[in-house]
Amino acid sequence: MANIHPEIKPSGVEDKYLVDLMYMLQRSLQLICTKLDAESAGLNTYLANCYTALMTVRVTDYRGNMTTGESVVDFVVTPVGLSTEALLLWIYEWINAFETLVEQLDGDAAVYDDTDYEDLCYEALITPYQFESGRYDQTTILGNDVTTGGFDGSEDGAPWLTTKIGPVGRPNDRVLADLFYDILNGWETMCEKLDADAVAAPPTDTDYEALCYEATVLMRVENSQGNVLGNSQTRLG
Repeated sequence: MANIHPEIKPSGVEDKYLVDLMYMLQRSLQLICTKLDAESAGLNTYLANCYTALMTVRVTDYRGNMTTGESVVDFVVTPVGLSTEALLLWIYEWINAFETLVEQLDGDAAVYDDTDYEDLCYEALITPYQFESGRYDQTTILGNDVTTGGFDGSEDGAPWLTTKIGPVGRPNDRVLADLFYDILNGWETMCEKLDADAVAAPPTDTDYEALCYEATVLMRVENSQGNVLGNSQTRLG
């Protein structure tokens, strides 16, 4: 039975759904990077740079499927075992991987003429957030403030309007719902843009959204304004 109602919502975020969505997004990231490497006329380092080198959290969904390809595994999370430390690390690393991916797309002139992936898919949609890892070797603050891409903590960026995620403390359900809604928005926008740009430049495939979003991210997220994004999946119960 297809579930048309959001599983992730501000009124309550259950770990079993959150971990499933983490698995789907990490799997989608791996698929897109692998697909870009196979089809690219230029760079073939998307998987190495944007996934393998950056993801250290291995995620198992409720069906027992497990992410693969991480060069180092610091945490293994399951629907019944999601610690705050692992959640914050996964969020930081996935955001870092997403930003690295859109920056590489912008710099890969042999593949795409457009150089606005980061502007349109990351800076404009995943904002205003400040992400910190808490790990000694991940000291860079990620995210976007309300005025410009990137987070610098300056007054012109209105830091008092920025949602801080990490380095300690689990975000509340409203923050998690809003964040994952914004993540889906940015991810879907990037997939749509990959399909649209493939018409003018290699790679020629126009099925990024179909394969890496619609067929992979099978969950719905509602944000605190009542907007819903995502795709239907079989009900977990």
